[in-house]
Amino acid sequence: MSAMPASQTVRTVHIHKNGDKFQDPKKFVVNQRQYPDMDTFLDEVTKKLGPTSRGPLRRIHTPNTGHQVPTLQDLQTGQHYVAAGNERFHKIQ
Repeated sequence: MSAMPASQTVRTVHIHKNGDKFQDPKKFVVNQRQYPDMDTFLDEVTKKLGPTSRGPLRRIHTPNTGHQVPTLQDLQTGQHYVAAGNERFHKIQ
């Protein structure tokens, strides 16, 4: 039995909605079969967390520094992230 290639690794991440201090993060199991690209994943994140007042969630950021996560492969299992729309990023307090 061989190990799964890095691009097909299953990751479990916790996503917070940008600027929403009161909503608990949602847990997502990320795999390439279910989410072949970042846009597909962001569509699902928007469905589960709800859109912002400015529209759908289109970016994933690290929670403290706000660095944008460019690809699904950059997500690390067990970590927390912030999903944002067109508004500016807000740190998790």
